[in-house]
Amino acid sequence: MNTIEKVIHFIKKHNLIGKEDKILLSMSAGKDSVFLFDVFMKIKNQLEINFSVFHLNHKTRNGESDLDADFVEKLCKDNNVECFLFEHSFGNIPSFEETARDKRYELLQKTAEEKSFNKIATAHNADDNYETVLMRLFSGTSIYGMRGISPLRGMFIRPMLCVGINEIYEYIDKNKLSFRYDSSNDDEKHLRNYMRKKIFPAVSERFPDYRNALDSIISHSRETDEFISSLISEYYDITKHVDSVEFIEKKKSSPYIFKKAVSDIFRSDFNTYITGEILDEIIRKNKSTKRNIVLYSSGKICLERIFKNNKSVFRFSRVHKTAEVAFNEFSCSIDDISGKRIEACCYFFYFELLEYSDNINLDDSEVIYIDVSSSNSVSFEQKKDGDRFLSGGKMKKIKEIFIEKKMNNEQKSSFPVIKIDSVNAALPFSFYDLGKNRVSDAFMVKSGTKKILAIRSAGKIQ
Repeated sequence: MNTIEKVIHFIKKHNLIGKEDKILLSMSAGKDSVFLFDVFMKIKNQLEINFSVFHLNHKTRNGESDLDADFVEKLCKDNNVECFLFEHSFGNIPSFEETARDKRYELLQKTAEEKSFNKIATAHNADDNYETVLMRLFSGTSIYGMRGISPLRGMFIRPMLCVGINEIYEYIDKNKLSFRYDSSNDDEKHLRNYMRKKIFPAVSERFPDYRNALDSIISHSRETDEFISSLISEYYDITKHVDSVEFIEKKKSSPYIFKKAVSDIFRSDFNTYITGEILDEIIRKNKSTKRNIVLYSSGKICLERIFKNNKSVFRFSRVHKTAEVAFNEFSCSIDDISGKRIEACCYFFYFELLEYSDNINLDDSEVIYIDVSSSNSVSFEQKKDGDRFLSGGKMKKIKEIFIEKKMNNEQKSSFPVIKIDSVNAALPFSFYDLGKNRVSDAFMVKSGTKKILAIRSAGKIQ
């Protein structure tokens, strides 16, 4: 089987490309990218596909990156292939590789979306995979990390993972293909370069068959990880929404199954990879006796355990940040608020619309229930001078209530008044460890209330 046949076999085995796919090739100007381009030129008719090229000029290496861009542009022009060129100057930053990769992937996905590409192909090869596995092993990883680089992740495909670097070099020489050399590949301060120049030569000398050994480890790790993932549905009911995922334990599971369920959701639904240390911290926090607790928060994604319908529910959600103002107020239509996760007033809040049932505990200190049967909007606002609150049939100044609570100036400045249609409706004291919540007489939930807004807090923003 020659190189082209091997690539086609790999593509079909992993179902990477379908007939009439529109594919965007992510290219530098190096050997791997030129190899990717040439292979696609040879297989495009057989697989009945269309492809174009993406290139990001990092504006580095004293003008060398400009020559790389010129090279890619000419290669595409000579072969009548559409080319999308971008420039971005990163300046002198300590984590250039990571920042450049993130920017490249951001622009790739944006271009694919705008130009209607359904696949993005990268030039990762088999040796890239071996390097990735060993770097993860030395840095600390799980079975999932030992799976290596996935041939398919979302719209990204890696059709060259079946070909090693030596075979790529032989192909380049045999077909007399031109390419550009990136001088930054000689800089051993970058971990991947250090692995290539220091670690792998030593490993190869002592273990000449290490590639086959790593292939076996990668294969076994993938099979094991997929088997464990298949067990998750036996232990958890998982419900997915647009911006959130919830799961409830059906039967007792081991901590490992729980961590696997959590890491899979972070990765597959939120495109976020978390470390073993973070997972262990989530396990530790999950032992808390509190019913509502934040188990993880990054400012963008939050995992919390909440008490709902007499069950512990684990909820992942994207954080919808409100306008950056001193108090961080927000306002939303009641019809649009249900299921949303909001960061406001130094705390995390989430909202649900319910109908009255006997299961609702109106005395639950961790939930505020408000009658919104004929209401349109909800807002969290800072107390204003003269604000009053209807409680026990009497109208009382909120300022006086704060004094009764012996709140200090910091507490007063960050405490929100919950308003329904601009009317003071609730004071969430328990969320701030200030005693029992108060709901205005005008918004008290009663038996038969048709539309209830339930507001929960999972704690202070960390």
